Amino acid sequence: DYSIMAKLIGILVGFIYTFHMPLFMMLSGACFGLTIGKVNGVQSLAKNKARRLMLPFLFTTLLLTLPLKYFGGYYDDSSNVLQDMFLGQVLLLGNSHLWFIASLFWIFLFYYILYKKGITDSKYFLISLVVPTLVGTYLVNKGFEFLGLVGAIKHLLYFAIGFKGLKQIDSKIWGATSVHSCSALLIHLRIFLEVWQWRKLDNEKCALHPCGCDGRIWLPYNDASFKKDRFVESYY
Repeated sequence: DYSIMAKLIGILVGFIYTFHMPLFMMLSGACFGLTIGKVNGVQSLAKNKARRLMLPFLFTTLLLTLPLKYFGGYYDDSSNVLQDMFLGQVLLLGNSHLWFIASLFWIFLFYYILYKKGITDSKYFLISLVVPTLVGTYLVNKGFEFLGLVGAIKHLLYFAIGFKGLKQIDSKIWGATSVHSCSALLIHLRIFLEVWQWRKLDNEKCALHPCGCDGRIWLPYNDASFKKDRFVESYY
């Protein structure tokens, strides 16, 4: 059992985690909207984002994340340390706290391609991203991820909202009531999925992560899930 203060902190952190990553993606989309006119094709964008996102991701993973986890005893029960390191932290099949960097890389490419094809100009574009967001949320909560692609699908909607700008989504496009209703629906669905995920963990032996460096709140601690560098976890 945890103290009341620990539970309150957990609830507060959990609440912050329900919106901090969507907000980050929205801000990224808004910034991209200011510079998209300078982009000279998909290849140029891919090279630029690979240099600014993927290289820092790889260097941070190799020089910081892996040493911290290795010397911190994260892989003590692993039967194949090198394999778990590569699959979990490089290919993002585990619980890497840098997943959002790889996801943002793919989001930039996905959105730019849709933008150049004129798909983002459709008045139904944002609505059409609701289903991918829910599917991505479900898959991530089930532990499915690869190179940040699933996380990209999950957060593309928030990036798109930021890109378009909340002030531009007015009655000329959907109508303010529709926008607010859609936003409220997404928030409630997101909270429901997270609460449902937490209730599944109630019957398991859970531990509060000692340093929080993995961006998680409650992690079930058992050797069976640890061997494959996978936890029943929730990405935000």
